[in-house]
Amino acid sequence: MRRFWMTVLALATTGCGDIDLEQLVRQHPALTRIQAEPPGEHCEHGGQAVHSGLDLDDDGTLSDDEVKRTEFLCAAAPRPILVDTRPLAPGPTCPLGGAVLRAGLDADGDGALSDLETARELTSCRKAEDVRYRLTALDPASSACAPWGTRVEAGPDLDGDGLLGDGELRTEAVICVRSDLARVRLRAEPQGARCPAGGTRVDVGTDADADGIFEDGEVTARTFVCQPLHTHVGDYHVRDATDLMLLQSLSHIQGSLRIHATALTQVVAPSLMVVEGELSLEANEALARVELPGLRFVAGDVNLLQNPKLETLVLGDAPLGPLWVGGSLWLYESDRLTTLAGLNGVIARGDLRVEDNALLEDGGAFTRITTLAGDLRFMGNPRLAALPMPQLRSVGGTVSITHNDALTSLAGTRLAEVGAHLVIAGNAGLTDLTGMPELDRVHGTLSILENPRLTTTRGLSGLRRVGGLEFARNDALEEVGEGLPALEAVSGELRFQENAALTRLGRFAFLSTVEGLELVSNPLLTDVSGLERVTELRFLVVQTHERLQGLEGLGHLRSLWTLNIRGNTGLTRLGLDGLQTVTDTFYITHNRALPTCLARELAERVYTALAPDLEGNDDAATCPPPPPPDSSP
Repeated sequence: MRRFWMTVLALATTGCGDIDLEQLVRQHPALTRIQAEPPGEHCEHGGQAVHSGLDLDDDGTLSDDEVKRTEFLCAAAPRPILVDTRPLAPGPTCPLGGAVLRAGLDADGDGALSDLETARELTSCRKAEDVRYRLTALDPASSACAPWGTRVEAGPDLDGDGLLGDGELRTEAVICVRSDLARVRLRAEPQGARCPAGGTRVDVGTDADADGIFEDGEVTARTFVCQPLHTHVGDYHVRDATDLMLLQSLSHIQGSLRIHATALTQVVAPSLMVVEGELSLEANEALARVELPGLRFVAGDVNLLQNPKLETLVLGDAPLGPLWVGGSLWLYESDRLTTLAGLNGVIARGDLRVEDNALLEDGGAFTRITTLAGDLRFMGNPRLAALPMPQLRSVGGTVSITHNDALTSLAGTRLAEVGAHLVIAGNAGLTDLTGMPELDRVHGTLSILENPRLTTTRGLSGLRRVGGLEFARNDALEEVGEGLPALEAVSGELRFQENAALTRLGRFAFLSTVEGLELVSNPLLTDVSGLERVTELRFLVVQTHERLQGLEGLGHLRSLWTLNIRGNTGLTRLGLDGLQTVTDTFYITHNRALPTCLARELAERVYTALAPDLEGNDDAATCPPPPPPDSSP
């Protein structure tokens, strides 16, 4: 120490003014940083990592390169969660008896659940359930069966009226025979994988040998109505691991099951069979695994929303029977889910929506769905390679196939009819419309929008009628008509807008009915022929074209309500020689190369209402005199 101070004194007396004595002798403070340690090699059950060292840069924070020592404070092994089941004798609460289920942490580690350790308790009552069934004939146009099909629905007779009501449906099977030829028999199903508490097996088929006996070899379909093991009355909310353990003892929930914003990493409940409300798993940030293989019936919606780490999803067990969903199924923002194979047994009655799942590649196969009453939406799944609906024939609502970049065709359905709209939009890999050759009718509008590689409409060879038809912002689409060879009627608007490569409409060989035709901002369009069978329109709109010089391709038109030709900079002639009447409004404006006299001549010939609007055309151009009237006898 004496030598150190002598050195300092020597430096100070030599006159070196740039030496800071305070910095020379200052010591850096020692700091500690504590952070959570996940379960792993340092701590089996997780804990805390305590880092220490000197703050060499004096910024008040211990950075990683300043850490000199790390100690781990490991958490003890968590106490197990116990479930205790106690029988309940028949009485006022449960006339047929039942059980009391309790769950909680084994705080004292004695392996038994005490009253003080019980965190959750519920009562399950035993019920007597007779099974009933009913037969419904299927519409051959909207099912996978032709010419006949029958749906066999079954469930418990909860109200004891001897009939199967809509609220009592639990399962179904479909066979391709007439209803009067279908045979059904009910057999006891023992306890096992199909029914943990036993139940009823529903055998379906025909008396193939006509001997009056429905035999084992004549069974073509089979489903099950299972007796409840333990039933919870009311909604059930899973908030933590204790609630989950109790859920694993339940088979029936007479209400909704909700698992929202938990820290759970997995939800596995093999015994759960029936949820008589909705099933909702939402905003569980750590949830990676959901397996409910015994599930056979959900009365309401199934919502699987914003579970970003979900990798494994199993609802029902397709080989053992269908999962009947009375409402809609919605899968949204499961960013790590790659397959829907775990949903193959689902039959949904409302909507089926698969949206914004970043890694979804395999859609599985919803083989049991032949009709869908609500909407079908596959949207924002950039890796989805095919539609997973191989037996789907009809959709009552809207079909949306949008922003699925890996989709190269529309294959994956047997779609014949859409009750509302069909939207095919923003699919970066789609080059044509192959995959729906059986599609016959779209009651709403068929919209083909913003598919950048779509070059042709080839593929919809069976389409005959649509409510409206729209092609917009398809940058590579060159023509349309040849891809729709069977189209007969567009009951609403036929619209072409902002298709950068469209040069012609193409030939619509059988199209005779169109309410209105709208052509807007197709920069390469030169040919508007192809609609020769259409002679009447409510409106004709032709706007903002650069290369279109004449409208001779529409010379077959005889009558219009509204004519609107505006802003076509290359238009030099009209060519609407067959037009006889325009009854409502008449606009031919701002077509700078079109002689105004041609527009005026057409207005004088066909328009008898108020004054036509002819503003912004070429007023300086002259028109040849009209030909003399034909004086031949």
